[in-house]
Amino acid sequence: MRLFSRIGRTGVKKTAGLAASLLAAALIFLFLMEVGLRIAPSLVPDRLLADFHQVPRAEIAGRRGLPTLSQTVLIGRDDNGPELRVPKPFTKRNWPDIEPGTVDSTQVDDMGFCNPPENSYGRPEIEVISLGDSFIWCTAIDPKDTWTGRLASLGGYSAYNLAAIGIGLHEHLQILKRFGIEKSPRFVIMNVYEGNDLQDAATYLSHIAGPAKNGDGPGAPSTRPTTLPFDPCLVFHGPRQGLIGHYSYASNMLLVLAQNSCDGASRALTPDSVFPARPEDTETDFRYRVEYPELTVDYNVKNVGSGEVLYAHRLRSQEVDLEIFSGPLTSFVELSREHGFVPIVTYTPSAYTTYSENVVFDDGALTSLMPWFSGRQREYFQGQAETIGYEFLDLTPFLRSAAVPTQKIEDLLYFRSNMHLTQRGHEVVAETISRALELLVNGRSLQDLGPQS
Repeated sequence: MRLFSRIGRTGVKKTAGLAASLLAAALIFLFLMEVGLRIAPSLVPDRLLADFHQVPRAEIAGRRGLPTLSQTVLIGRDDNGPELRVPKPFTKRNWPDIEPGTVDSTQVDDMGFCNPPENSYGRPEIEVISLGDSFIWCTAIDPKDTWTGRLASLGGYSAYNLAAIGIGLHEHLQILKRFGIEKSPRFVIMNVYEGNDLQDAATYLSHIAGPAKNGDGPGAPSTRPTTLPFDPCLVFHGPRQGLIGHYSYASNMLLVLAQNSCDGASRALTPDSVFPARPEDTETDFRYRVEYPELTVDYNVKNVGSGEVLYAHRLRSQEVDLEIFSGPLTSFVELSREHGFVPIVTYTPSAYTTYSENVVFDDGALTSLMPWFSGRQREYFQGQAETIGYEFLDLTPFLRSAAVPTQKIEDLLYFRSNMHLTQRGHEVVAETISRALELLVNGRSLQDLGPQS
């Protein structure tokens, strides 16, 4: 008995010693990881940072020059939509992806918008007001190089850019009413970006539908149920929102990675016979390349923008309808009649649409889906122009005409990393819009406008 007792005590000591060693190793690993992330916060991928506890998320974003809530101001709105924010005056935004043409950082003006000093908001009247999202904002370029910034030199118009990042048509109208109408504009240009404005409109409608919809508003993502009586992945959420998540970068990183892995496993374990697989349940490969005879350009190497593919699927399956745009378009025209400006809707295509003749998607299924998504939207906005009564300028043929085979990266119309317009892309748009305004000033139709050779 004493022998067995001695063996048992020895086994317990060995187990305890092993556990202590493992615990010490884990603590050392966490300490080193914590130190590493605090020294180099850029090691945290953006897709993971979005799910960090709000305190370290703000700290890391601030150190990296990324936008934070504290660097924005809240804009009042009269349509019960979600919070609308713009940068505080003179806020700087850093751009981590460096490629030909990008700048290290951009700075907004004294109103929080993307304009060079010569395009001051302080002027009593401004002829051209532009509205849009990051596609007409100074994304990785200087404010003077946006197409709004170029209009003054091309056509002699006074112009002001009221674009903001991450918003849609409903928000454009709120900004117009808050900042633009008082400048008595002659023309107001509201830009539609084909990639995510449908998603933005669906998000707005989901918000005003209220909590009774449980997140299932028009076009809103729905949650794939789990086969288990509870969601086991939530065990990683609580600690992340508590004290450990509040103070530790490393814990946030590990907990987010664990929850993402758990969510993936949970979806994989849900039988398709019970809950059929949907586009949002699978990882989207949205990478593509533009192939020229002597140059191949990889786009979307970080594989972002999965919402663009998701809403293309939803539009094709009729889960969402383009008629959700009719409200803001109608309101835009009503405002134009009330305040005496010419309403113009421009349509900016994605890079894969502009380079459609030379695009190869990594996922072959997108070869037919994304051109259909683009064509369906452009057809809709053209039809609404005739019905509602605004001027419509589809920029697609003009950008396509400028997208000639090239041997130089500098000639590209879109950046490869963020997929937004380069300086050259903005230049093409500015020249097109300047010509369009000249036609309208002379009482002619935009139908007379064609791509320049």
